[in-house]
Amino acid sequence: MTDWNRLVYVFFLLILVVETVRSFLHMFLSDGGATSIAGIDTSGRGNLGSNIIGIFGQWGSTQLVLVVLYWILFFHDHAYMTLILGLLALEYLLRIVEGWIKPLETSSTPPGTIAAYIILPLSILFMVWSYSIFGKWLP
Repeated sequence: MTDWNRLVYVFFLLILVVETVRSFLHMFLSDGGATSIAGIDTSGRGNLGSNIIGIFGQWGSTQLVLVVLYWILFFHDHAYMTLILGLLALEYLLRIVEGWIKPLETSSTPPGTIAAYIILPLSILFMVWSYSIFGKWLP
């Protein structure tokens, strides 16, 4: 295994750990991370706050399904790495675009917003490296 191979794997392993923890935080924090992490006001206006919290929890469960798939593919066959990194890049690109279309009102910049601008270019870079290592998108 070359240093570039290791770098691709380490990058993706770090992403997997962060994504897994984030999924559990959204699912199990009492506010789904909406207020405590993202700085979204969930107080008042009828059921609006509880709806926001519910959506954050559901988002965490959706993220967990994707992360479990990534873990399986990561350990099953490293030849899927290019595809996985491409999907990761697409996910973060769509998050950024959706943030532009429907910006959130928050008390501070959510960590996911900052992370998206870091993870997108890195995932594209590692996707290209992964493609040069394996020479294909799918095994």
